[in-house]
Amino acid sequence: NNLVYITESTFHKIHKYTISKNDVYISIAGTIGLCGIVPKELDGKSLTENAAKIIIRDKSEIDFRFMALILCSSDVQAQIRNRTKGVGVPKLSLYEIEKITIPVPPLAEQQCLVAEVEALEKSIAEAQAIIDGSAAKKQAVLQRYL
Repeated sequence: NNLVYITESTFHKIHKYTISKNDVYISIAGTIGLCGIVPKELDGKSLTENAAKIIIRDKSEIDFRFMALILCSSDVQAQIRNRTKGVGVPKLSLYEIEKITIPVPPLAEQQCLVAEVEALEKSIAEAQAIIDGSAAKKQAVLQRYL
């Protein structure tokens, strides 16, 4: 919500920290372990120092969408919590991220999991829309009678 832009000269100095819409990110300072896929509207932008991108070297072995999902799983999140250091502001080092163990099923299974989760997320969104609509109708009925 609060995007901050850098100068052109600063961008050239940190050009290696550019992210793309198919990158997976993980927050590594403050709030640790938030993971996901970079939104399309941030494609080509610069990554904050509070996050890291996960680079998948062999896309024929790991689907980036699977990686984002598995990083959010309870098992991987437990590993992330166990590797977080710091008293004041918690931090997760890049070295500690490299030591996280991730199961890697065959690519076809990864893609099936992604499709199943995406279908579930769509169902959840549809159900939430129904709930929100019903809540609004309820308020309208209450307002009408009050």
